[in-house]
Amino acid sequence: MGGAKNGVENPFSRKLNQPQSARRRGSLLLSAGVVIALPLLAIASVFGCRVWRVASARQSLDSLHAEYAWQHETFDLSHHERPCRWLGRLANWVGDSTVSEVSMVEVDAPTVDDDQLGFLDRLLQVRSLELNCPLATDRTLQVIHRLPNLRYLTLVDGKFSILGLLQLRQLPHLKSLNLDCRQYSDVELAVLKIELAGVEICDVARNAPEGYAVESGIQRPAA
Repeated sequence: MGGAKNGVENPFSRKLNQPQSARRRGSLLLSAGVVIALPLLAIASVFGCRVWRVASARQSLDSLHAEYAWQHETFDLSHHERPCRWLGRLANWVGDSTVSEVSMVEVDAPTVDDDQLGFLDRLLQVRSLELNCPLATDRTLQVIHRLPNLRYLTLVDGKFSILGLLQLRQLPHLKSLNLDCRQYSDVELAVLKIELAGVEICDVARNAPEGYAVESGIQRPAA
């Protein structure tokens, strides 16, 4: 009656009578596509940000003629719980499971200031950092204390106050701090050792090799 008139089928009526299951299948396919695409986009974004961060940090290190070493790591999925384990497998499928990060950095630059050292917070995997930058101040320590994997820190020169050094309490894995202790009083060093409990504090001036003199924290052959 409503579907045909004078023996001719109404196409609009046929469209209205399509089963609901077809539309349901279309919605499910669309949802599945979104579920698959979102993790891929997330991984691509993470990898892209990581590549940019490492590349920009390397460019900054090269501009300062700094010495640095790479660390190569491979995803170990056996130690990850879901969903990280699942995302790790997806990451391996998308690209290489081996990643490279800067792990050791030595900056010997007498004319470099805090602004030029601001890139250090991009070195998220750095384990060992040595700075010989006389113009560096507590502003650089504000950047260093955000390095989550830093274990060994050497400050052979610079204008660092005790209050600035106390920011290093926020480094969860710091094991050793080397600095020129002649710049600080006995009381200040005592406070530093108490606040940095568990961190070995070494005096670079006292630990200079025999036959070497220390000038402004820099070990040089004695005349």
